Amino acid sequence: MCTNINIKSTEGNTYWARTMDFPINPFEYGCVVSTVPKNHQIEADSGNWTSKYAYMGVNLSGSYCFFDGINEAGLVGGLLYLEECSWSTREDLQKRNLKPLLGEEVLAWVLSQYSTVQEVSEGMRHFGLVNETLATLAEGNPDMNRPTTLHYTFTDVTGHSIVLEPTDNGAFRIFENTIGVMTNSPTYDWHMTNLRNYIELSDHNRGTKKLEGDMAIPQIESGSGLLGLPGDFTSPSRFIRAVYLSRFMNTPTDSEAIDALYNLFNTAQIASGWEEISDTASDFTSYWSGYDTKSRTLYIKPYDTSTFSRVCLADADATIVQSFEISHTSQFADIAK
Repeated sequence: MCTNINIKSTEGNTYWARTMDFPINPFEYGCVVSTVPKNHQIEADSGNWTSKYAYMGVNLSGSYCFFDGINEAGLVGGLLYLEECSWSTREDLQKRNLKPLLGEEVLAWVLSQYSTVQEVSEGMRHFGLVNETLATLAEGNPDMNRPTTLHYTFTDVTGHSIVLEPTDNGAFRIFENTIGVMTNSPTYDWHMTNLRNYIELSDHNRGTKKLEGDMAIPQIESGSGLLGLPGDFTSPSRFIRAVYLSRFMNTPTDSEAIDALYNLFNTAQIASGWEEISDTASDFTSYWSGYDTKSRTLYIKPYDTSTFSRVCLADADATIVQSFEISHTSQFADIAK
């Protein structure tokens, strides 16, 4: 379970963020921030290729399994859980003139090869997900010895956004993401249809309702425009909240955007225990990450700290992959002693 939202600042710059919600804690598997230089020979489980663009993001250490990231052109994206995901064999994909990719390595391919959403849309029509397991996940982890059900969203510096859903025997259905939001199942087109059930939501108070005769029913305090906004943490409900609340919030300046975007996600972050899957597992928000596409900067806050780690993709002369540990230490400003 995850939520993604894009917003723009008053200066017109694009900001992209997501929550990583899953019953498995990625930090227990070596979750780090890694930077990959351009012209780098990538040796992935899907195959080998050379990066055209430098990129960075949150990944499993020692692998090209990236959960989210941004490249030097400002293209940003992430993978999210989707039950309707499908795969096929390498042989079948090749018969259909589709090149095979492991679902967990789609981010590495896209961010290393494309600079705009238009390029992603054109390029990914020639690929499909292969029914194979990522070796890094499968080693010593029997529960992860199968492909992950995923879909993807990408946004470029212009704010143009798309959703890729591998629901056609591994091949991608591609949607224009005009709303700038994505969550999980069902598929993206279902969520867009479901928005029609909430057309009465408003950012203005309803005031007083006048009935027949002299009877008038005043609203209770404030916030009546959002009466009917779903409050649970299912994917459809998070989608509705993300769409309307991101549209109703005041547009932040560049200096305010990351904090404003994080605050917006307070309605989507899931505490451990709210979504018990079994006696030993619960969906929870393991981290929040936000990206400034203008400065190519990543901000990440794990679940167990109040502190953001920040990394900028700025070293144009880098020649090796670099990985950085994410801080789990909280820092506080003492204003009185």
